Amino acid sequence: LYRFPNNGKIAGVCSGFSVYFDLDPLIIRILMLTLAIFGPGALIYIISWILIPAWTDSLRWFIYLTD
Repeated sequence: LYRFPNNGKIAGVCSGFSVYFDLDPLIIRILMLTLAIFGPGALIYIISWILIPAWTDSLRWFIYLTD
């Protein structure tokens, strides 16, 4: 699970979740917005932003070399 800051609107958290769960990013963004309004979505987003590492090109090479 990685964040994709280049593909995201804020920090790439929803983009990372959409790749991980193989869903459309719009669905994840709507779900996070709904949770932010009616529940702990903002807190989940901030914690995910801190804990989930960002995807970089160096990771692509590392994964390619270790496969």
